[in-house]
Amino acid sequence: MLSSNEKIKFRILLCVIFLFMPFAIYVICGLYNVQINKHEEYLVRAKRTYTDFKKKHGKRGEIFSNDNFILISNQPYVRLIADASHMLPEKNCYEQKTARMCADILKLDYNTVLKKLCRLVPKRDKSGKYILDSNGKVQLRRSRYIQLSRELSLETAALIRQEITKQKLKGLYFEHAHKRFYPKGSMLAPILGITVYDKGREKPTFGVERAMDKHLRPQSVQNLVEISRDGRKLSYGLSEEFDVQDGKNIYLTIREPIQAILEDELDKAFEKLNSQAIYAIMLDPKTGNIMAMGQRPTFDPNNRKTITNEAVRPRIIADVMEPGSIIKPFSVAFALDNNMVRPETIIDCENGYWIFRGKPLTDSHRIGKVSVTEVIKQSSNIGTAKIGIMMGEKNVYNNLRKFGFGQRTGIPLTPESVGDLKPVSRWDGLTVSRIPMGYALNVTPVQMVRAYGALADNGNLRKIRLIDRIEDPETKEVKVMPYEPPIQMFKNPQAHREIVDMMVQVTGKGGTAQQAAVKGYEVAGKTGTSRKYVPGVGYSRGKYFASFVGFVPAHDPAFVLLVTVDSPKGRSYYGGTVSGPVFRAIAERTLKYLNIAPTVIEEGKKDR
Repeated sequence: MLSSNEKIKFRILLCVIFLFMPFAIYVICGLYNVQINKHEEYLVRAKRTYTDFKKKHGKRGEIFSNDNFILISNQPYVRLIADASHMLPEKNCYEQKTARMCADILKLDYNTVLKKLCRLVPKRDKSGKYILDSNGKVQLRRSRYIQLSRELSLETAALIRQEITKQKLKGLYFEHAHKRFYPKGSMLAPILGITVYDKGREKPTFGVERAMDKHLRPQSVQNLVEISRDGRKLSYGLSEEFDVQDGKNIYLTIREPIQAILEDELDKAFEKLNSQAIYAIMLDPKTGNIMAMGQRPTFDPNNRKTITNEAVRPRIIADVMEPGSIIKPFSVAFALDNNMVRPETIIDCENGYWIFRGKPLTDSHRIGKVSVTEVIKQSSNIGTAKIGIMMGEKNVYNNLRKFGFGQRTGIPLTPESVGDLKPVSRWDGLTVSRIPMGYALNVTPVQMVRAYGALADNGNLRKIRLIDRIEDPETKEVKVMPYEPPIQMFKNPQAHREIVDMMVQVTGKGGTAQQAAVKGYEVAGKTGTSRKYVPGVGYSRGKYFASFVGFVPAHDPAFVLLVTVDSPKGRSYYGGTVSGPVFRAIAERTLKYLNIAPTVIEEGKKDR
């Protein structure tokens, strides 16, 4: 028998068991639910309080000339970033302190910085969709990436670090990044292009930067790091870091010393001629490689204040013009190749005035009955028009299409214009006489220099190359851009030699481009002067495109060079007198740099 005291103790024990058993079971089930069923969910929540993802960016690939001169490099700098999720409203007033510090050190407006720090942004799930609350409204959160200063010097960054420690500020960290730097200043600027900072990375806008972005663009990664309560990375604890992959380096076909020569001469000519614009492009006819190209006006990408719409437009690929007489050799070459004419064939140039289908056609000076060679040498519009009529509409059109006019060259730049070579179905009765002399069609400079490359290289029309190779900076693996086989333009090699001989006379005595002649070398080329056409207005008075394009040495060319002056000021506007001297200046210096021996013995000297 139990005593009365023992019975009381037993009853108390039973009460305790019955009263607290459900609570114990509830606690055990709750712990089981937390530790087992919802372990992953609560682990993720916990990690959010002491871990963070830090985005790390690699360096954008660099751009070099063919001979390893760097054209675009990367310059390191520091960004100041705020994570407002670590600045929750507290008595410490982190937002106000941070805004005041930025206002004092970075000379920023206090209210502007404070507004940035207090701004709320919509919550999104992993798929990017908005997260809604129970009432169907978009949930808001503090921004975790606020750029307070895009570019800090190392000294300023050190000063801010001191203030962060001194004031015990939360949610501030630094990003080490790189910006584009242009060691050569304005050299090749409209072709290379620029980048702008957008959403944490360098975004290309035009030029090589844009065309080759998929190779230049670095790979970014998100690293998991353990952080303190104020949002700073801890040197110990949980971390999962990955290495970024820098962008690939691009090597152009451009040869930097020759590019420097071309740009220097363009500067001189632009100042002297006071023209609206001037551009030049140099091609290696044996490879299709662009050796140099430039335009004025231009800009300095290191100083964005110099950028204008006129300066950034890549005229060499985007602008079109009626070429004038520089188109004439192609129709004459076809007539020679198909035995329609011979160099000595006589053409009546009508003493400089001729009526065709009720419309007058004139030459710049009186020319009578002359040979086909003289038609090219003296640049007779009437003589060339008659050869075009002899060829017929389809042959004129198909021949120019075959040389690449009216279609893109495939140069890896945008926007490349296709030009304008209308199909025969859209020609009127006059077109067959106008196109062979350089009117009623539009071409781009890069189309023209490519076509002349075929005349220079025994009739081989090659694809333009601007990108030579792509290099992986980590593995050093190099991918060379392929050379495509050329297309032969001539059935008869003799016809090619004959047209080149005619073009040599253009720069000789009595030719229209004596000022393009280079002492000691035979230069094959052609002048061109065309009035500017303004859509909706017509041909402009007093505004011309003055061009000269040629190759030297004539029978074993080192390069093809086109120079075009847009609207030269002054009394002279002919291609031979305006663009010819610019061609000569660039050609002389380039031949000297390439160490090309003279091909013509000067008068009064004996060959030893």
